[in-house]
Amino acid sequence: MKHVFFIYNPRSGKKTIVAKVTWIIDQLTKAGFDVTVRPTQSRGDATETAARICMESDTPDYEFILCSGGDGTLNEVISGVMSCEKKLPVAYIPAGSTNDFAHSLNIPDKADAALQSILEGSYFPVDIGTFNDKYFTYIAAFGAFTEVPYETSQQQKNILGHAAYLLEAMKHIKNIQSYNLTVTYNGETITDDFVLGMISNTAYVGGLLSMNYFSLDDGMYEVTLIRTPSNP
Repeated sequence: MKHVFFIYNPRSGKKTIVAKVTWIIDQLTKAGFDVTVRPTQSRGDATETAARICMESDTPDYEFILCSGGDGTLNEVISGVMSCEKKLPVAYIPAGSTNDFAHSLNIPDKADAALQSILEGSYFPVDIGTFNDKYFTYIAAFGAFTEVPYETSQQQKNILGHAAYLLEAMKHIKNIQSYNLTVTYNGETITDDFVLGMISNTAYVGGLLSMNYFSLDDGMYEVTLIRTPSNP
């Protein structure tokens, strides 16, 4: 019997994944998998769980970890896997409010289509970034609006979906500030004031910005810096 560990966040997005859990387990069982399921209990729970099942020798030999939730849940699972010497493959059913990284990977929004692509697809590598002692899947950023994902309440996201981020962003427009940076690249150095900086590996940021000049597995992340505008 093949084994798969299914981690899902029951609070992600508009909680649509909750109604799909039994169906997902049934489909995996029909495909020949013995399924172990864990709903996340708190922030960081997915990281701890993924690390535990990668490290513990008395757990079944899992084929992969199936993750369902938003970008944050996926990042937690990948952080747990990356902390281990044995790195299990990760499959993903997006169920968040925005699902930027899933869109970059061309993963379908619908759970049935996403699961079908997992069962019929093949493994492929994706670059994972590190920032000090933390891992990130698709973006690390500073400046304008970067606090919005953390300050938007889960209740708002459950009710409004992606629109909750836009409403929260409007509150922060008056608080945008500049950061003076010195950046060295390709033997050149620039010093200037910037309102936003991003290290990214994605086609979408916040469901709004479209960035078409990236590659998921070239060993590099892209850098975007936006200078402080001269007028509102």
